Order: sequence, then structure tokens, then C-alpha cells
Amino acid sequence: MEYDFEKELSNYYVAIGRSLKNSFKVEDRFGKDLYSMARESMVNGGKKIRPILVLLSCEAVSKSKDYKLALPAAIIYELSHTAALIQDDILDKATFRRKRKSVWKKYGLENAILISDILLFEMFSKLIEYEKLGLPEERIYKLLAVIGETAKDATRGEFMDRQLGIRSDMSTDEYLKMIELKTGSLLRGACKSGAIVGGGTGEEINKLGNFGSSIGKAYQIRDDILDVIADKNKVGKPVFQDLRNNKKNIVIIHALNNANARDKKFLTGLLKKGNISPNDITLARKLFQKSGSVEYAESLAAKISTEGRRYLNPIKDSKAKEKLIKLSHHAERRMY
Repeated sequence: MEYDFEKELSNYYVAIGRSLKNSFKVEDRFGKDLYSMARESMVNGGKKIRPILVLLSCEAVSKSKDYKLALPAAIIYELSHTAALIQDDILDKATFRRKRKSVWKKYGLENAILISDILLFEMFSKLIEYEKLGLPEERIYKLLAVIGETAKDATRGEFMDRQLGIRSDMSTDEYLKMIELKTGSLLRGACKSGAIVGGGTGEEINKLGNFGSSIGKAYQIRDDILDVIADKNKVGKPVFQDLRNNKKNIVIIHALNNANARDKKFLTGLLKKGNISPNDITLARKLFQKSGSVEYAESLAAKISTEGRRYLNPIKDSKAKEKLIKLSHHAERRMY
């Protein structure tokens, strides 16, 4: 059964939604226009997995078992994630996101760039909140270090993704390194940040970080799978985007490395084609089925997710830990 996010994590979603709505408040007209667009881009849709991970990680190690102190850090990760999505859609020329027009398509390229900028700069306002909340300076410095490291790794991963797309070949090891940076780093940073705010030990912070990285990689692999098997009306965006953008996800990589010469030539042609027809999609799906590429990707996601859950063994049992485990299962199995 699909994991019901809204029901299981409703109190976290309410807290995150309230914090997002309280962001970007200014009096002048132009600030209002820009901030209203930024606020809308964040509040509408999305699973909010990164901020949820921050709150759960904080609660899992906090002596008070209270996640509220981690709310500013949680919003920081949602701000950075939303800004990254806006930029991704610009780079990929994607016109839809979460069943709505992408930000650049709705507001124009120039406004989309400014919106992503203001989202990133708002992160500093959230950090300042910790002075009022009385978070020890040592934790604030650790938090800053993790956020900086996370941002650099995610950017390196995005660059690596685009550089590898240019090449005619790409190994599974290269792919795994790329998603560890591109997607794994953000979830690793989210878990580490929550544990830092919650006063976790060095071991707890590192273990939760490794757990987050594993969830991120499994989540990305599942994204790759959905890109080739999902119904676009359910996922809220066009499918086969990676092939259209000449990007090699794990399903494509496995098929290229295991298909016969004829099928490989067809798939290579699709990567260069750009404009993929419904018939192309049908033929490609048959190719992926014949080569066992979807099944391979599913087993890889399950393996990584299982390994990731082992990092939680030293963490004391709690409701927050149980929710983290459920979240990891969802990451590898979700259908949207």
C-alpha cells in the first residue's frame, strides 16, 4: 500500500506549511510581487521530504523529543530544494512541475531566476532565527558547515550529470557517484542538520547523515524508473524527460550496457532525437522490459535502501525512528 504522507506526518506538514506562509513579508509593491511568486512556488505541491527528514532526525535524537527547534533548518532545505527545481526546469526546458506550469514557464525566464535567488537568500533569514531561539553557537556553526557542504556537493552532482550526458558511455559506478552528490547530499544534509539542532552525538549525526544519503539515492533511482514507466497524469510532469534531454538515468544505462546492437542503436538514436513520439515510448518500454532494466533498477534501489536502514541501528527506538524507516521504504517503492 502506498505510504500516506499526509495522514502519517500531518502535524509536521502543518508546521512546515505555517512556516512557509510566514516567509517573505515586505511592504513595498515590488517586493510583494516577487515574494508572492516565491511563496507560491514553495507552498504549492511537493512531498516536502527534505524538511520532514530534518524534523524527524531532530526528534529522533532530541532529549525532549521535540522537532519544533528544527523548523528553521527544515525550511532552509525546502528553500534550497525549490530553488534547485526552478533552475533544473530552466536548464531542462521543462514546462510542467507537480501538475502545474513550471516557474519559468509561468512567470518568464528572468523572473524565475530572480525567484530562485530570493529563495536562496531567504535561507540567511531562517538561520538568524536561531539567535532568538537560543541554539548554542557550536550547533549553529556545525549547521552552517553542513549547509555549505551540502550546497557545493549538490551543485557538483548537477554539473556531473550534465557532463556525463555528453558522453556516449556511462558506467553504473559513475551514475551512483553522481546521484550521491546530486540527490544523496541534500538528504544527507537534511538528516545531519536535524540531528545537529537536536543535540545529537557525533555518531548519531553521521549515522543519520548516511541514512539520508541512502534514501536520496534510492529516491533518485525510483525517479528514474518512474520516468520510463509512469503515467504523466499521476506524476504531474511529462515522462521520458531524460531521453528527451539526452540524460542517462540508471534504466537507460543498464539497457545500453545489456541490449543487443540493434536495440542499442535505437536507444542511442532516441537520446539524440529530442522529440520523442508515443510510438518511440512504446518501443523503448518494450526494450527496457526485454533487457530487464527496470527490474535491475528496482533491485538496486531496494539494496541501497536496505543498507541505509542499517545506519539507524545505533539510534534509540522511537516513533520518529519508525517514521524514518517507513519513509525509506516509500522512497524505493513510491508510484508518484
